[in-house]
Amino acid sequence: MTHDDGRDIVPGGLGSEPSGQEESEELATALRGHVSGRRTPDMAEAAFARAATVQARRRTIGASLTVLALAAGGVAAAQVLRPESQGPIASTSTSRPSSPGTTTSPTTTGSATRSPSRPTSMSPLPPSSPPPSNTPSQPVTSTPAAPTSHPSSALVATCAPSSTSLAVTVDGAGMGHVYHRLVVTNRGTSSCLLAGYPGVSMVEGKGQQIGAAADRTPASWSAITLRPGRSSVAWLDVTQAANYPTCTLVQAAGLRVYLPGRTDSSVVAVSVSGCPETSIRLMQVKPFGAP
Repeated sequence: MTHDDGRDIVPGGLGSEPSGQEESEELATALRGHVSGRRTPDMAEAAFARAATVQARRRTIGASLTVLALAAGGVAAAQVLRPESQGPIASTSTSRPSSPGTTTSPTTTGSATRSPSRPTSMSPLPPSSPPPSNTPSQPVTSTPAAPTSHPSSALVATCAPSSTSLAVTVDGAGMGHVYHRLVVTNRGTSSCLLAGYPGVSMVEGKGQQIGAAADRTPASWSAITLRPGRSSVAWLDVTQAANYPTCTLVQAAGLRVYLPGRTDSSVVAVSVSGCPETSIRLMQVKPFGAP
């Protein structure tokens, strides 16, 4: 079937789609032919159908374009409204915990906004030590220890010459030395105390001291409670005065002995030579009870 202008009409479909002006001319030609009585019913029907189809397509295309325009406008609005710090819109993702032992809420990114992950709250560990107190601490004061003394020293009196006897005996000699034993015996009826070194010096017949007194030999000792009838010994080392060329030899009448803690003394007759020069040290004595 053809139009009056020679263009084919395809039944059940459309050829090249006419423009709006061509469509108006076709409709006008169909109407003129219908009015003039020419045989144009098929032509008019085809023209009307073609026009309806074209209009339907145009409406469909217009609706599609409208939807696309709205979608494009929404995307553009989302891009404008999106904060710059969030970066490009991405699909939903889940962040993994950064370290073992802590739990982090997954972060989800949507089309327009992103919800920040919440910080994980952890229970505080108990303090390893109690917090310092604001109350000032009291200064620590140390009390000096009481001097240690023998239990008997507070109860027993020191041994005195009036209640004791003193004997000096020779107990060996060698290499220019003579070793003496100073023996103290308690002659009283109660115990007495010996604690430490005796004082020893040489004396002449009238009791005048000759030369230097005995030096103390370092040794450990402890207080001795001397019961009645018991004795204790202190060792005395006397160097022979003849060994010193500068010594003026003097024969002593005896030894003067001071018991520990006493100011009164006893003189024991002993045959010994001394030197009046105090620079010459002839005697060394140990404490009572020392070996």
